[in-house]
Amino acid sequence: RKVSKPVRTRGSNDMGMVKDFLLQLALVAVITLSYQLFSAERAERTRHVKQVVTFLFGLAVLLCMTFPAHLSPDVRIDIRVVPLLLGTLYGGTAAGLFLSALIMLYRLYLGVDPGLLTTAMTLLFSMPVILYCRTLFLKANKRKKVAIAVSLSLFYCEVGFVLLFIVRDMTVSLLQTNLLYALVASASMLLFTSMNESISEMLARNRKLQEEAKEAEIAAR
Repeated sequence: RKVSKPVRTRGSNDMGMVKDFLLQLALVAVITLSYQLFSAERAERTRHVKQVVTFLFGLAVLLCMTFPAHLSPDVRIDIRVVPLLLGTLYGGTAAGLFLSALIMLYRLYLGVDPGLLTTAMTLLFSMPVILYCRTLFLKANKRKKVAIAVSLSLFYCEVGFVLLFIVRDMTVSLLQTNLLYALVASASMLLFTSMNESISEMLARNRKLQEEAKEAEIAAR
């Protein structure tokens, strides 16, 4: 008896892609929270904060690229841009260059194809802008930091989209997927940057209160 294979409809494909994106977001969230826990407990007692940031977000990059959303057998999409931007903005230039090299090595491991060229060109055009904007990011207040992070994610997605349009034949499905990708990436940067800055402000207030309490205790003696 011949058994027919289940037919995957467009709706099921879209739901599967959304689930893949949610899995990647969960992985990045775990890494980001780990970074915050490290900062809260040990940042003042270690000189290797940037190295830890680089390691954690490098791990997030690898996890995102290992569990991508599959648009088709030859098209895979992941939100590596989120840990790439977070690691660069909070870890510095060395972290950004390391994460970029890590992305290229992993992409090369997956095979030489048009996607590899798109990845290389996207990083080549995007990273100088990201590194330049990092100086503005460090000097900005919370609201401006969030705006810079979201803008950089949209810029990265736009560069990748233009290069993808040049390398591949653009279809309606591919266009919709890239719009979804840009939406997920920008929303993720909004969420994680806001969370990082809120936690940093809370830790700064706690340190200030502890210092004031110590000063009051010394004055009372």
